[in-house]
Amino acid sequence: MNLVAIWLRSLLIILNIYKSKMLSIENSNSLSYVIKTTWDNKSIEANDYVTIQLGYNCSDLEINIDAPFYDDPSLPDWRENPRTFPKLYDFEVVEIFLLNDRTKNYLEIELGPKGQYLLLHLSGYRNVTCESIPLKSYETKIKEGHWFGRAFVNDEDLPEDFDRFNAYAIHGSNEQRRYLALFPVEENDPNHLKPDFHLLEQFKPIDLFRSDSS
Repeated sequence: MNLVAIWLRSLLIILNIYKSKMLSIENSNSLSYVIKTTWDNKSIEANDYVTIQLGYNCSDLEINIDAPFYDDPSLPDWRENPRTFPKLYDFEVVEIFLLNDRTKNYLEIELGPKGQYLLLHLSGYRNVTCESIPLKSYETKIKEGHWFGRAFVNDEDLPEDFDRFNAYAIHGSNEQRRYLALFPVEENDPNHLKPDFHLLEQFKPIDLFRSDSS
């Protein structure tokens, strides 16, 4: 094999790795975050990290996910026909919460590796005002122990002027159930003895820029 062939083969391998890692937003204004802790601020192994990328694609919000795939608890494969699934939070899922801090209106976005998703509108702590909201589109793929998801949320379904957020990931069954958080509560906090993803005071600022083409 000559040097040119070796170089081309190496380039092809690199491109395939890049493609498999993230369905990347074609938007330089996107924001990326990595979940590295449990809900109560304990560090997790690097191979359990969850990467989330947010950005506007025209007027809609695009979400990309790169997460370990555990298939626990397992669900049917709906990747050919993604759709809403009730109580997805009881299964393997990545969740993004978008909040308007002034009005306390927020959107809960739950995304599963096999095509299931769930969107809920809430107004105030755990007060659901609308559920089973459809995504504009959702696609996932599973490869080499990871799953990669890309969701588009309709602009009209986003909380007006949302300015704070948090993100979570859940997997495992029974005593092996694990709850991860981007912005966790403090470890050994006596006021928070179990996971609660609706603690709005834990949400942190977010500022997603809309381009002129939006």
